[in-house]
Amino acid sequence: MGYRCAAEPVDVYVRKGGDVDDTTGRRCLCNGLTAAIGVGQHRADGYIEPPLLTLGQDFGFLAGLPPGEYTAADVVDYLLGQDHGEKRPPA
Repeated sequence: MGYRCAAEPVDVYVRKGGDVDDTTGRRCLCNGLTAAIGVGQHRADGYIEPPLLTLGQDFGFLAGLPPGEYTAADVVDYLLGQDHGEKRPPA
């Protein structure tokens, strides 16, 4: 059994049987999530993995957002109360 991550180096992904077209614009979820908690990759070439945050699959708490598609910025604005003129509740 092998694992193919479309965010790994393209030549490695293709060698494992992946389609080169699947690699365009991909980021590694594993590396992005670890970067979000402060332990992202710092490579010798100076690259620092940027954090990647996810909302998950349960959107029930976002009842104030209209159904359909919305951006991550829309969600952040909603959570910060910017869509409704509200203040974000204290953490």
